[in-house]
Amino acid sequence: MATTIDAVDMDKLEEISWQIFHFQKAAQAVVMEDIPSVLEDALSLLKDASKTQEAAFLNEGQRHFLEAVASALHENHANPLAFVREVKKLAYEPGQP
Repeated sequence: MATTIDAVDMDKLEEISWQIFHFQKAAQAVVMEDIPSVLEDALSLLKDASKTQEAAFLNEGQRHFLEAVASALHENHANPLAFVREVKKLAYEPGQP
């Protein structure tokens, strides 16, 4: 059965949206020393968003950003610097949340 907007915890949806926004802003300003915390934040954000029905109600830009971060993490799991470079590019893409 599909989740309806009536079943969504709006506070949780707002929390995930803010997590995406703050992660994007942090990724734009990341420096080498921040790599471990960026990786941890990415994993936390992806875990939180994937566990909730609210993720289905994120806007298209937010969903695209989460999918791109997950893809970058998968493709660069052995190279944290490459992952951070990719996320930094994603954070500056037009149309991002």
